Amino acid sequence: MRQFFLETGTGERLSLQSKSLFFYLPTGLGFSENRTLSQIEYGFWTEQNKLFGARNILGTMVFTNEEQDPYVSYEQFVNFIESAESLKLVYVPYTGRELYSDVKFNGIELSEKDVNGLLQCETQFVALSPYYEKNPLNFYFSTNDITTPFVFPFTYPFQYADGNFGSGQTFTVDGHFDAAFELKVYGAASNISFYCTDLKGVEIGRLELPNVSIEDGEYILYSTKPNQDGIWLVSNGTKEDLVPYLDINLQNFFLLPKNKTINAYLRLTAGADTEKTHVLSVFEYFKG
Repeated sequence: MRQFFLETGTGERLSLQSKSLFFYLPTGLGFSENRTLSQIEYGFWTEQNKLFGARNILGTMVFTNEEQDPYVSYEQFVNFIESAESLKLVYVPYTGRELYSDVKFNGIELSEKDVNGLLQCETQFVALSPYYEKNPLNFYFSTNDITTPFVFPFTYPFQYADGNFGSGQTFTVDGHFDAAFELKVYGAASNISFYCTDLKGVEIGRLELPNVSIEDGEYILYSTKPNQDGIWLVSNGTKEDLVPYLDINLQNFFLLPKNKTINAYLRLTAGADTEKTHVLSVFEYFKG
């Protein structure tokens, strides 16, 4: 049986198929594409533009009387929603693979209990992202390799396993959409540069931070995730926005083309006697 959960930004989960509540007959779990067509000859059309349609996830939230009064379960459900800074819908199809989608809660109707003592409430979420898996692809760069750059003049037909480090990493993006990524660069470091190319060496995007230095215990968080993109200096739990330090002539925030092999490179000047591992996390997105 397929399963549904709501998960907060802190990882707290609420099952939508428990004894006290269940999400009945949800719709909007698939996808649609909005296409703009232009007639080029009588009876012949060509596609001018294609947009991924927003998913409205609708269903009936049924609160039962098996464990407690359904109005109590309703109140607990609303409290869970309202206490969360962010929400993910976790969809587990029959294959058992967990798919995540960022969602916003659009509302719930409050009805009367039916003759069986059940509280059946129409509920709506709107999806803010395609589906993605919880664990991204992680690739690693070591300070020793970066400060003594070794750039491969060719690419490998495989991706590096965890524990293999280097200033250049090669991998292939799967999924149905271009992939986003997060990069964490740990101090002490300065003159940070990160860029990606395709197999032909054509640059996809580049980040340059020549005027930013980070100390030991601090790190740079650089994200191109849609709705969560930005670059920050993280120190003692606080985040400083580094966007004013970016070169506006560069493609600073970019996605990685799907079904393409990518070369990713990190360059920096490390502090004395500093050996750190920096992490590139790649997020692949799916239509289902």
